[in-house]
Amino acid sequence: MTSSGPEARSGGRVREIDALRGIGALIIILFHYTSRFPDMFPGAAHVGLNIDAGYDGVVVFFALSGFALQFSIRRLNHVGDFAFGRFARLFPAYWAAMAVTLAVQALAPIPRFALPTIDMLVNPTMLQGFAHLESIDGAYWTLAVELAFYACMAVVWRLGRLARLERVLAGWIALALLMHSWHGFPEPVAQLLVLRHIPFFAIGLVSYRVHDGARTWAQQVPILAMVFFCVALVEQGQVLVICALTLAFFVAMTDGRLGFVCNRPLLWVGAISYPLYLVHQHVGMTVMAKASDAGVDPWIALVAAIMLALGLGFAIHRWIERPAGDWLLRRWNAVRVEAHRPPPGVSRRRRLDELDALRGVGAILVLNYHYSSRYPELFPGRPHVPFHLFSGNYRVMLFFAISGFAIFFTMKHLKRASDFVVNRMARLLPVYWVALTLTLTAEYLGNAPQLQIPFSAAVVNLSMLQAYFYVPAIDGAYWTLAFEIGFYVCILGLWGLGLLRRIEPALLGWLFCKWVMFYWAGMPTRLAELMVLNWIPFFGIGLLSYRVWAGERTWRDQIPYVLAILFTAAQTCPPEQLLAAIAITGGFMAMVEGRLGWLCARPLLWLGGISYSLYLVHQNIGFVVMLNSDRLGLHPAVGYGLATATAVLLGALLNRTVERPVGAWIMRRWAARGERVLQGATGRA
Repeated sequence: MTSSGPEARSGGRVREIDALRGIGALIIILFHYTSRFPDMFPGAAHVGLNIDAGYDGVVVFFALSGFALQFSIRRLNHVGDFAFGRFARLFPAYWAAMAVTLAVQALAPIPRFALPTIDMLVNPTMLQGFAHLESIDGAYWTLAVELAFYACMAVVWRLGRLARLERVLAGWIALALLMHSWHGFPEPVAQLLVLRHIPFFAIGLVSYRVHDGARTWAQQVPILAMVFFCVALVEQGQVLVICALTLAFFVAMTDGRLGFVCNRPLLWVGAISYPLYLVHQHVGMTVMAKASDAGVDPWIALVAAIMLALGLGFAIHRWIERPAGDWLLRRWNAVRVEAHRPPPGVSRRRRLDELDALRGVGAILVLNYHYSSRYPELFPGRPHVPFHLFSGNYRVMLFFAISGFAIFFTMKHLKRASDFVVNRMARLLPVYWVALTLTLTAEYLGNAPQLQIPFSAAVVNLSMLQAYFYVPAIDGAYWTLAFEIGFYVCILGLWGLGLLRRIEPALLGWLFCKWVMFYWAGMPTRLAELMVLNWIPFFGIGLLSYRVWAGERTWRDQIPYVLAILFTAAQTCPPEQLLAAIAITGGFMAMVEGRLGWLCARPLLWLGGISYSLYLVHQNIGFVVMLNSDRLGLHPAVGYGLATATAVLLGALLNRTVERPVGAWIMRRWAARGERVLQGATGRA
């Protein structure tokens, strides 16, 4: 339900297109208010009309999108500009319409319009359709289709196939026919490639090529025949008629015979059609439902709903859609002009304080989650604190993103794989072994048999590979360590193949493997774990962010890869992980651009500095402290505080006495060994 926006205005607007948008918008509004409303509210009074043409309006809008999109894409210089242009065009009005709809639902609640919290939280991303969640307004279902179409056209442009668009469309329609004839066709592929709706978009795409003078109608007959064959095969006769009328409209328009439709009311409705579409359905139905409850004549309620929808659509268009979209595009163009990369010879800071601050935030989330949420799960009969902060795996995802960012500091000057292996071992293992010993001792002395594991499993834990052998960990929090090791193995492999400088294409392949894992139940579990496929979107956020921070790429360059990560998270991860991916991406973008300085408070930086040692000792030792506090009759809040203090003190002690000095000593010894080997080789020569 979108138009070409400002870019079309600058390239010569086709007034007939606005008129057709106005017609399509009115068709959809009348369908929802006269046909859909009685279906959704069977007990409410209604006008008795049944304009069952809602899908016809959608067909028209999709054809218009195919036509109008090319005003933008034909002048495209960079796919990042296209992505941001679509964002500026779509999201401000979308957010405003959502706010209006939610406000109306709050003031005049309708139970059937209520949504679970997670659905409402995902809706601002416009990805709820990909995540298989409900929309705040049912009309939003088309937005996922539009986004997928934009992504496909960006790929067509990037591959240089716009000049041969008819051949691309022939393959696209052939895939649509395959999908309809093969019941096992992968649904995500059908959704991403808009195969159920590509014939409608194709009508607009083909028509624009004639309008632009690149082809003639006679030359377009073969591809149009494929389009209409596909429509006739899978759609009802009414849809086929609408497709034919839409094509006839485009034919007449290109011949200059439709000036009579460009009257001011239709042009006005067409100009506000996007926000009008976004805000009309649930708001208008709420008005009609409440009016029915109050005994108001249904015709008066219908007119009131239409007038309110038109008024809200105009207000959003006038004060939000156009000014906000234009402002965002001006800001984007200004950023493009600025020198984003550092001048030659000027290096970035070696260490980011903000990265340590984020580690500190992660440490706080970890402690709180385990002590407030995980503890009562493991010990259901024990008293516990009556609060929790952001339950779930958000904290782990943040740490994985930090690992993806920080790994480049180690890889940047790497010359030998053995250097990397020793570096990681020196960083991880010494303090890990000490933490294991302390945890086992605390479990034994603290009389916590629920936390103890068999001796053989404890021995395997020394390798840090217990997850790959499917044996329990000495401390439940250690499950993440196996995925860190898997990530290091993958990064070392990419380094060996010389792909770290081309990490973005490699990341696309990595994400593809996650899709394979998601839809192939027989994929070997150990392979999926070694490739960290469950968590690669979050490692990927860190990888992409470092490349921008190091001056090797710009955010404009990274937009397609960020979108690939978010789409993968939407399709293959739980909804809360999608939200986490969006929040972490925003946080890392702010960090890279130097806007997280306010986070660098000394307590957070200190916690970030000891975060690894703290992570290793906090969970089971803290549980033992809380168990014994309860046995002594102490209030759960006291046990919570004692556990936190114990974990922080032990973490600081291990960081000061083991993690830093032992790791540094091992690396000095390794460096000295390398020098002796080099000197010996020189002497023999």
